[in-house]
Amino acid sequence: MTEAGKTSTSSPAKKPRKVQIARLSEAQVAEALSKSGGLFSPAAQLLGCERTTVNKWVERTPALQTLCAKIKEQTIDLAEHRLMQKIGEGNMTAIIFYLKCQAKARGYVERQEMSGPNGGPMQQQIAWVDVDKHRARLMEAERLEAERAAVGSA
Repeated sequence: MTEAGKTSTSSPAKKPRKVQIARLSEAQVAEALSKSGGLFSPAAQLLGCERTTVNKWVERTPALQTLCAKIKEQTIDLAEHRLMQKIGEGNMTAIIFYLKCQAKARGYVERQEMSGPNGGPMQQQIAWVDVDKHRARLMEAERLEAERAAVGSA
């Protein structure tokens, strides 16, 4: 009960305070991106802003673009390292995945990929067929064959 004899109601959960883009510094955004592994949504949570705010900072700032690219490369390196560890442990799924991705030239593919000369695009030709014209020829050939058969049996 409160002082006035009324029961208190629970207040709704507080939302994180939203920060305007002008109130953030490039260093703050860079630190948040580093801590979040280059992921925008977790970085935005750390900064108390929207994901779009982080996205705008990265779009407008070459240094942040470079940072994101560096973080992505580091993550790829880590994933490759872990994949090679699993291959070394004899993990069949990892082995198959690696062969399908890296040994296509040796036939480890689920689908055939086709390309033109030197890996370029394939050349295609489209031929239009006059169906009515071919139908008439077919009917004439069938009629002649029927006539020959009739002459031969007589």
